Amino acid sequence: MIDLCHLIQGTPSRSYLSTRITIVKYPRPNESVQYLGLMAERVTETLSISNKDIRDSSIRVEEAPYLSGTIVDEKRIIQCVELERLFSDERHNYLLMGEET
Repeated sequence: MIDLCHLIQGTPSRSYLSTRITIVKYPRPNESVQYLGLMAERVTETLSISNKDIRDSSIRVEEAPYLSGTIVDEKRIIQCVELERLFSDERHNYLLMGEET
């Protein structure tokens, strides 16, 4: 399990009722898939979206190259995170050294 708050901000996720662990498929270079548990704060629902629903963000933050487009619906704006970029940093690469499936 990888704590996204700790990884990105340097502080552990807080124990909110909305703190959740989600399981995601992470593609490996050898075309296999690794399943990752990601803990995040304030997760209240999951969405099924298409890549065409993601708006490209023209704003780039040098300290956060893993931030990509946004999803805008009638209730909110959601910032997307590209896992490939998040784990491309050598400091975070050790997190993916687990078993491949």
